[in-house]
Amino acid sequence: MDLNKIGLFIKELRKEKKMSQQQLADKIPIDRTGLSRWENGDVLPPVDKMKLLCEIFDISVDELLSGERSTIINKSTHQKKLFDYLISQDSKYKS
Repeated sequence: MDLNKIGLFIKELRKEKKMSQQQLADKIPIDRTGLSRWENGDVLPPVDKMKLLCEIFDISVDELLSGERSTIINKSTHQKKLFDYLISQDSKYKS
């Protein structure tokens, strides 16, 4: 999973909606510096915040985790990234 690509995608989607970081942070809610860390690719948004981002930007979780919109060509790759992410989260909680 490419955190930088995901961060740039979040930033691009935010700008498409003509939102400032503060406006998006207020909708999620999270502090602006936390949102900045996502956009810079420092950390991945928590699962509960991913759901809100997907609702705000009208995208799927697999699109968010792949850092790009789905097309017929890349849809299976996006689904695999989502599956891999879910497996990694599941094993974290079982530890």
